[in-house]
Amino acid sequence: MMTNAIALAELQQVLDRHGLDAALLFLNARVPHRYTAVYRLSDAYLRRLGFIDKEGGPGLEFAEVPLKDSFCELAIRQPPLVVTDVDADPRLAEYPNPGLLMSYVGLPLSVGPGALYGTLCHYDTSAHSLSDAELSFLEQASELLLQFCLRTGVSPHEMVTG
Repeated sequence: MMTNAIALAELQQVLDRHGLDAALLFLNARVPHRYTAVYRLSDAYLRRLGFIDKEGGPGLEFAEVPLKDSFCELAIRQPPLVVTDVDADPRLAEYPNPGLLMSYVGLPLSVGPGALYGTLCHYDTSAHSLSDAELSFLEQASELLLQFCLRTGVSPHEMVTG
């Protein structure tokens, strides 16, 4: 397993050479979760900027979701949000669409206190855990992704849909 410093340097290279989707592919390969995505907060909606499906088939491609109906909303209020089993987590008992997701890891992408850009998340329809070491790496990686998005001006209107 590579150290965080080496992995972060590699992630930065991937971002610089190949862009956001390639970076999400890099992050997705490190975890058991099927999906990895970055969302941008716009008005009261999260709009997808980048998305990876490990299986490459039809799946849960949330292009746009109301913030109030998303797990990301809780990840923003109580970061980071790591859920191994959605059905067993009382924090998610009131969220709509029960049974849709089973595991979720989400981190806010913030440009400063109270200035939310969006979220980075892994999610799946199966239960998965995430090690503390991987969560620590993901927290550092989220900063690189945020800086890339701000620097390049990635927007929901520029994303490639599949």
